[in-house]
Amino acid sequence: MRADAETRGQVLDAAQIFKAKVVDVSVDALTIQVTGNADKLVDFLKVMEPFGIRELVQSGVVAIGRGSRSITERSLRPVAVPAPPPAVG
Repeated sequence: MRADAETRGQVLDAAQIFKAKVVDVSVDALTIQVTGNADKLVDFLKVMEPFGIRELVQSGVVAIGRGSRSITERSLRPVAVPAPPPAVG
């Protein structure tokens, strides 16, 4: 995200509303990590777009097994995956 001295506070406030995490800071930009369902991510992008999204990376749906058993030991079944939000920029 573009975030110069003038807009940094606004960007941080907006990120906090979405429970996003700032993972890197430079003089004119912030790298923000946000997780959630597709609707939350679309809303986050709409709020952040006026500030200037410099780069966007999406990893998609990630699943991690719980407990002591390996995911390969469990029977796998198909799971509905939500459509990704539209590309920005």
